[in-house]
Amino acid sequence: MSSITEHMRSRRSVRTYDSRAVDESTKEQLLSYADSIHNPFDIPVVFRILDARKNGLSCPVVSGTELFVGGKIKNVPNASAAFGYSFEEFILYAQSLGLGTVWVGGTMNRNAFEKAMVAKHADT
Repeated sequence: MSSITEHMRSRRSVRTYDSRAVDESTKEQLLSYADSIHNPFDIPVVFRILDARKNGLSCPVVSGTELFVGGKIKNVPNASAAFGYSFEEFILYAQSLGLGTVWVGGTMNRNAFEKAMVAKHADT
């Protein structure tokens, strides 16, 4: 694996994907890595891999993917910084696996996203 610095320098947002599915092994690697992420504020972040079709998710600025990753964190002091740190570490890891990534927020249907994040079996 390349160094984190190399991944930071080469990081690009990808908004158009080739529609290839991410295999189960890669999803397991992503979730396993996500469980190991610790931020400087020691505030846990929960990551979920969400199937767009199953959860009614779409994003008008992203095309060619049926997979999203969501994260949630308790609303406590420094939560935003902790989330940003943790999610960026996750994104850099995904990039190290050869996956394209992009941060999205306000362009998704918030109700569908929140429902998918609390669903007991939201992971794909």
